[in-house]
Amino acid sequence: MTDSYHIPDSSLLMRPWGRRLLIWAAWTVPAVLFAVLSHARMVAVGQESSIWIRLADHMAAWYIWAAFAPGITWLGRRFRVDRAPRGRNLSVHLLASLAVALIHSGLAVLVSITLFGEPVTWANWLDNYIRWLAWSSPWSLVIYWIVLAVSYAWDYYGRARDEQLRASNLESQFAKAQLEALKQQLQPHFLFNTLNSISVLMQKGDVAGSTSMVFGLSDLLRYTLNQNGQQEVPLADEIDFTQRYLAIEQTRFGERLKISYDISPETLGSHVPVFLLQLLVENAIRHGIAKKAGDGHLTIRATRHDDRLRLSVEDDGVGLVTGEREGPEGIGIRNARQRLTFLYGSDFHLELADRKPSGVVASLEIPFTTPGGR
Repeated sequence: MTDSYHIPDSSLLMRPWGRRLLIWAAWTVPAVLFAVLSHARMVAVGQESSIWIRLADHMAAWYIWAAFAPGITWLGRRFRVDRAPRGRNLSVHLLASLAVALIHSGLAVLVSITLFGEPVTWANWLDNYIRWLAWSSPWSLVIYWIVLAVSYAWDYYGRARDEQLRASNLESQFAKAQLEALKQQLQPHFLFNTLNSISVLMQKGDVAGSTSMVFGLSDLLRYTLNQNGQQEVPLADEIDFTQRYLAIEQTRFGERLKISYDISPETLGSHVPVFLLQLLVENAIRHGIAKKAGDGHLTIRATRHDDRLRLSVEDDGVGLVTGEREGPEGIGIRNARQRLTFLYGSDFHLELADRKPSGVVASLEIPFTTPGGR
């Protein structure tokens, strides 16, 4: 299947180290920025200032917010402002934002007076605390609501991503079920035809031929049962299966059926849709060679062109123009096109065309893929 049905978890936000890096940057970058601005302002007015103390002071204030953030996030999920009862939930967050702003200011002031070497006394702390509140309380309230909004945005993103993954998985499961159904339609297709051929030989009294076909059919059944759940197999396996099928057909047609192969060795490991080559071969015999008077010649070719695998099945039977062949819109070919679409999207080419002087060429081109990649 194409990977369009699968969404890889490669987002930076979905990786633990990525989330930790983002959280660290969210609190550190503004701390550094405000510290530099504060230091520059003090220097500009001729006051003494240490950039390192400014950095420590502002980083401590912002990291206190980082410590409060998980609690704000929990409170936001417990009392969601976008859900009923909205009035109560909004009131909870208004009170919480005021409380957090007061507590944050108290802690930040305590750290600040310690860093600047001021006396840690109740009077000094209270004096600085009142001045800090007058300056920073609006910002503290804003930061609380920003944290709350970011937590909601993250929740919405997570739910949207989960829904996308769920929809993708459902789509993938549906596509796989359809693909498996198409393959299961193909398996009995040639089995019924083989049983019909055995019946014809038995009516003719050809015991040896019918017995040989029964043994051949058992090999085919064994192969089909072993392909349980597989949608693609190496070309070598598909050719082996097709040869087993052709051995049965040669028992029926005898010397009338001539078969030749032109298989490039480098193509044998490439993956192809299971049973598809056999379908093209059966189509050529049933609708081409079987309707022709006299001998029939079938040629199977496989070549690689850069990153593409090209397969073709040629016969010298009746052509498409006679109206007796299963053209591109026949059941078997439509089935093949649907399977190819599920497997490769639009990255394939399947065509049936008249062959000169007689017969049909079925051409298939798909990506050249192996277990280790292209």
